[in-house]
Amino acid sequence: GERQPRESREPGDEQEEDAERAEPAESEQERRASEARLRAQKEQAALRALQESDAQGEAARREARRVKLAAKEKEKAEKEKERARREAERKALLDARRAEKAEKAAAEVA
Repeated sequence: GERQPRESREPGDEQEEDAERAEPAESEQERRASEARLRAQKEQAALRALQESDAQGEAARREARRVKLAAKEKEKAEKEKERARREAERKALLDARRAEKAEKAAAEVA
């Protein structure tokens, strides 16, 4: 075939060629942009997961603290109850001794 000289080309041809040359660069840019978007989304997701696990860890620590405190409180209450029981026992013994003494004294008087 016969090659057409530059001048005999249609006016629209040149713009089409420019567009074709620009396309690969554009799709390369688009590819890079979408990769960057994906990276950003992955980073966001990772950050969210990290924050979530931090929050869960903090909640777990709070719960552990609460349980530990509750156990301490329960132990304290049990000790207090035991102390009160011993105190009541001691008092009952004292009262019994007093009553015994009073009975003896009454018997001696009689």
